[in-house]
Amino acid sequence: MAAKTSVWTPTNVAALREAMRSSSTIDEARGRLMARGLDVTASSIDNACHRLLHTSPGKLLRVAVAEAPERDPEALRAAFARLAKQPISKAELRAKLHIDENTLADLIDSACVRETATHVQLSSLPSDEQIRTVQDSRVLPTTSKRQEIGVISDLHFGSKYCLREQMIDCVHYMYARGIRYIASSGDWLDGCYKHGVFELSHTGMKDQARDAFETLPQLPGLKYGFITGNHDHTFAELTGVDVGEYIVSVFRDWGRSDVQCFGACGAFVKIKGAVVHLWHPLGGMSYAKSYKLQKQIEKYGAGEKPHILLGGHVHQFVCVEERGIFACFCPTFQASGSAFSKRLGGQPALGGLILSWEIAGADLVRNFAVERRRYFEVEKPQRVDE
Repeated sequence: MAAKTSVWTPTNVAALREAMRSSSTIDEARGRLMARGLDVTASSIDNACHRLLHTSPGKLLRVAVAEAPERDPEALRAAFARLAKQPISKAELRAKLHIDENTLADLIDSACVRETATHVQLSSLPSDEQIRTVQDSRVLPTTSKRQEIGVISDLHFGSKYCLREQMIDCVHYMYARGIRYIASSGDWLDGCYKHGVFELSHTGMKDQARDAFETLPQLPGLKYGFITGNHDHTFAELTGVDVGEYIVSVFRDWGRSDVQCFGACGAFVKIKGAVVHLWHPLGGMSYAKSYKLQKQIEKYGAGEKPHILLGGHVHQFVCVEERGIFACFCPTFQASGSAFSKRLGGQPALGGLILSWEIAGADLVRNFAVERRRYFEVEKPQRVDE
């Protein structure tokens, strides 16, 4: 009796790859190959994956998720996390998870990731539990009827497109209005992205921190509170240094104690009686500018809702109010000429915000209002010849 053999011809190798990508287990893949007339064992499949496809079976197998992932989002998120530990293309993610582009976009929005136009990878940024631990800014409510803070975000110190003069004017305007606390939702530094290497006015983490130190007005009683964003995090990925702590440390070494960092990616901070979620998402702007804000508001569980959500990153301005949460994307102080701004698309919204609200009892905040301090890339009148 002739011994049974399995010959891995190019056609059969292609069939093996297809069977593995369509299966959740080696036994399931073996069944698909047997149905095509290939008499193989689990051991021979394992050997062929390593020898001919140069990878382990686990990396080829489709990740098992619930048959109806929309009814089991936790299983889908867990599968996404397993696959995205290493850089992976978005097309491959969709194929392995059997999801469409919109579902993948929602998964990316709900995780801390590094993202390009084609690939994604989980980032080493803090967990949701760490972010949702409410920190105290140590700025108590004033005795006046309304509480006020300033907001300046996505400053991009170190970029030649950083609008320093406008930023200085904005801070002085806020200070003249009586504001003594300014919050920021990330990207204080421009970082060290390869696509922006020729757009830097200051190179390296120390020089960019020096730019921030020299540009931000130091005024009596004024405090700044911020989180770091994806641009700041490029330095952390290269050096392992906590960029926010580094900025605070060098400011102190250079004689300033008016800045406070609450973490990376996001933080819940209590400011003047209100819980503020400082948030720096990733990805581009949605067609509907309020979409990401609304999706984030939907994610808050009972007992963990902030009063205010301040989002950075997208360099746009939009406000919504839902579930008792006042939410807005914050304008930037980086001009439109940068490669990053071009990738986001659209004209950036430039300037800062003044937020105000009323305290109506313990943990009760209401009557939000926002004033926008708008700036332009060219502030001087231009002559137009008729």
